Amino acid sequence: MESAETFEAYAVIDCCYYGLKELNKEIGKPKDGMSLMIDKATRFSEHQNKKWIETSIELLQQIIYSKKKIEADYENDSKMLSEIEALANES
Repeated sequence: MESAETFEAYAVIDCCYYGLKELNKEIGKPKDGMSLMIDKATRFSEHQNKKWIETSIELLQQIIYSKKKIEADYENDSKMLSEIEALANES
């Protein structure tokens, strides 16, 4: 029987992947012309992008930590984290 800690790690991983999926949906939503103009004038998009990057980094760090606990492969997650951290450094 699996330990409670193992089940918790799986739950965290599942929840974080769900969060990344929802974040991806939000990022992919099209904006109309007026919204784009307002975003550009207020620099809202830049702030929102930074927020999305920070959230993605936090979620991936939690995934990697939980995968290490259950000794699961986290190589792809580490690669994705590195790529997102590089984006964060550019902005």
